[in-house]
Amino acid sequence: MAVFMVIGLPIMGLMFDSTLLFIIKARLQGAVDGAALAGARGLARGANSGAQISNAQTIATDYVNLNYPSTYFFSGAPTIPTPTIDLSVANQRTITVTANVSFPGLFLTHMLSVGPTTVAASALVTRKDVNVVMLLARSGSMAASGSCVP
Repeated sequence: MAVFMVIGLPIMGLMFDSTLLFIIKARLQGAVDGAALAGARGLARGANSGAQISNAQTIATDYVNLNYPSTYFFSGAPTIPTPTIDLSVANQRTITVTANVSFPGLFLTHMLSVGPTTVAASALVTRKDVNVVMLLARSGSMAASGSCVP
């Protein structure tokens, strides 16, 4: 029993804490992935480029906060830096969303004096601008081809 208490109990604590870290990482990554997709979609809303970028950043930040609860498995609220939007490539916009959360640990923190662990997640989405043009020929010049006959 003494050997179990010295060796087995810390190993079980490590397994439990690492399982919680995996669950937290999966939930945070899902929230960040969805936020990057929502931010890319938000780039289509706004009258000019500045309004579109501001809207996308707000949407992405709100999406992480809505999809990752502040007390999820004993972790704190996520820290979300302002999402970045890269406009360096013509007709293409790239949004990057990152977030991290601190997990204090349930067993190892108290048993081995290990500090809190930071779990980080990042997602990158590229959106290409598309120009759609619709041409209506009203001159009657295409009537000779037979494609415009009623």
